[in-house]
Amino acid sequence: MILKLPEHYNANEWFVNIVLVFLSLVFACLPKKLPIHQIVLTMLFNIMIGKMADKVLGIKYPYDLYDTMDTPKYDLYDFLIYTVIYGIYGYIFAHFFVRFELKHKSAALLSYLLMWVGMSVFFERLAVVFEVFQYKSWNLAFSALAYFIFYSLQTFFFLIVDYYTKKGSSLAKLEGQQLRSIERKIPPA
Repeated sequence: MILKLPEHYNANEWFVNIVLVFLSLVFACLPKKLPIHQIVLTMLFNIMIGKMADKVLGIKYPYDLYDTMDTPKYDLYDFLIYTVIYGIYGYIFAHFFVRFELKHKSAALLSYLLMWVGMSVFFERLAVVFEVFQYKSWNLAFSALAYFIFYSLQTFFFLIVDYYTKKGSSLAKLEGQQLRSIERKIPPA
């Protein structure tokens, strides 16, 4: 699929470029505290959820609550929003979730979720000002609810991936110990 360039290069493309550069710099500067597969899965989850939500809510069927960018057609900047910006934003969420060790702290986790909802609503408001999103029957209150649901799902998804990552490494360690034990019992030829 060849991605089309935008019909008009205006404020919304500049906004996306600035956000893209900023998030890429943040991503590059953050220490990678997660295994690569968790980073990739977290980013893919965000890309999928963001694209799915925008497709369900932002197209004609079943709803047409808002538009993104200049046209309803999928172009290069839609691709950049979904794949790079949503992916990196999700990674940053997961990074600080791990850094602040929020797994077993429900009050802190709720505060963390609400902080991210607030930041996301703020950034979405900026995106509306720069016409990245054009609301039809949508408003920021709907966005706040959607972000809370989304970040809750992302937290749940991350905990599942983290659980199986640790379970997998424990099994690998156990299998390695069993293999060494068997090797010790085999007499040399």
